[in-house]
Amino acid sequence: MSGEDDGDNFKSLPEALKTVSNRINHFLQRNLAVPRIANPILPEEDFTRHWDQTKYSHFRNLFNVYNDKVNEAIDAIEHDDSVEKWRQLFGANFGKKRAGIENFSGRQRVVAGAGPVVVTPKKPYAQ
Repeated sequence: MSGEDDGDNFKSLPEALKTVSNRINHFLQRNLAVPRIANPILPEEDFTRHWDQTKYSHFRNLFNVYNDKVNEAIDAIEHDDSVEKWRQLFGANFGKKRAGIENFSGRQRVVAGAGPVVVTPKKPYAQ
């Protein structure tokens, strides 16, 4: 991937997510067996030491499914269709206004006293 002109691939947060997700997915789909991923600071440490082939294959397959959803959400022509696809990834509240959050020119800020914004991930990957 070196030598590519990345200007358009990182022009916005969604495009950056799509680019990174596609690159990871490309790596995963090329590697059918658990790859060795060395710690760059401690090369003898393998970051995949706790994965067996079953766990890796499950992760690889699900990453591919979610990568497709990222691409579909970004490539959707209609705004409502895109939002629906993002909600499939991030939950039903994605894109909805939340109490205590104001939006100014595409930037969000938490209003004082509103408390933390909490994201509770679902575990579709757990078996």
